[in-house]
Amino acid sequence: MHIADEEKNLNPLSVIYQWAEEHGYKTENEHIVIEGLPVQFLLAYNELVKEALENRAEINIFNEKTYILKAEYLMAIMLQTGRLTDRERLARFFAEAEYDNELFHSIIKRFGLEDIYKKNYEGQNG
Repeated sequence: MHIADEEKNLNPLSVIYQWAEEHGYKTENEHIVIEGLPVQFLLAYNELVKEALENRAEINIFNEKTYILKAEYLMAIMLQTGRLTDRERLARFFAEAEYDNELFHSIIKRFGLEDIYKKNYEGQNG
């Protein structure tokens, strides 16, 4: 096995980033900027992300059909990862985004994230 093959196994999205670079798309952190929009690609690395991908929302943008994760799943993923950037994004979601509070709470309950939510966010939002 070549080192390049091993690197692909460690970063399975590297092929997407390589394609983007070859076609003149810039990257910003984990995002590829496509037509001015930062796009993040996710692998189903755990059950929460797998469910989020299975329950994605279909949208039309630039007259093209595509899919995005529902806000409630994004919020649960941010809660689960717990990185500083995700905590900041989640706080903004609570303040600014439209989301289904019941769906969000059912997701965090199913994935054992209620204690993290209660400790860090309860009382700050709906």
